[in-house]
Amino acid sequence: MSSKNRPPFTAQTVTWLVAGMALATFSQACFLIPNKIVPSGLVGLGTVLFHATGFPIGVFTIACNIFLIFLQARLIGLDSSGKTVLTILVQGAFLDLCTSVYKVPRLAEDPMLAAIYGGVLTGVGIALIFKAGATMGGTDILAQILQKFRHVPVGTTFLWSDVFVLLVAAAVYGPNLALYAMIKAFIVSQTVDNFMEGSSVYRQVLIISSESETIAWGIIEEMHRGVTYLTGRGAYSNKGIDVLLVAVRRREVPSLEELVYKIDPRAFLIVTDARRVLGKGFEDLEQIVEQVGGDTGPEGGPGSPGTSATTAPSPTV
Repeated sequence: MSSKNRPPFTAQTVTWLVAGMALATFSQACFLIPNKIVPSGLVGLGTVLFHATGFPIGVFTIACNIFLIFLQARLIGLDSSGKTVLTILVQGAFLDLCTSVYKVPRLAEDPMLAAIYGGVLTGVGIALIFKAGATMGGTDILAQILQKFRHVPVGTTFLWSDVFVLLVAAAVYGPNLALYAMIKAFIVSQTVDNFMEGSSVYRQVLIISSESETIAWGIIEEMHRGVTYLTGRGAYSNKGIDVLLVAVRRREVPSLEELVYKIDPRAFLIVTDARRVLGKGFEDLEQIVEQVGGDTGPEGGPGSPGTSATTAPSPTV
């Protein structure tokens, strides 16, 4: 199902958007902003301006985002940005309702508690917005423009924008609250990663053994897992050898180690975390892709280079 055939909004994506905006706004209004722990990007600058002058945060973020969206439209066009525009407008309105109109009370007076709970809830909210195919605007738009015309990596733009906001916060609020904001930023990034990609319940295992074929068929027949042959060459012996690549669930690692040991006690195993495993026997790739019925940017399609390998089928478990 191509992105052209998907409706721009579905009940699921609308639910994700509303839930994400509600969580992000709630966490900022009840934990971060009243404790002067600046969020990232434009909301962070708006927070400093709000405490200094009383100027509404939502009005500030919407005005800045309108300018950035206009600049984006003039320079690179607006493809599939409807959800992002909606997110910017609604979140700005939510922020002003919570901070300027109703003035909701803060739920934590300890800055550390505010950084932790505000970071977790903000991270979950942002992840839900990302899952719906939208972004928070602001730095995301700026990063896209700089990447296209100045070839500045997206990560670099995010890093320096966060550094700038933290320096402003340190100058206005003092270094202690800026350090709490750094803790919050780390918690947000970890929460987004874990929520978007899942906790590390999968393992990727590389097996180097002279009995690779026997081990491969043992894994296929006993564990019902697919195995891929990778071609390797020993640096010391200069001899070619088959390296086995297999993905398993965390609880299956002991069984895999026992199986390999029985066949070749001298085998060499490398076990690493795999954030997600998509495909037969694990998460359904088609279902994951079709869950988001909307915006995909012009550079957001699949397209990673492949390698030549022989893979046994992995039955669904």
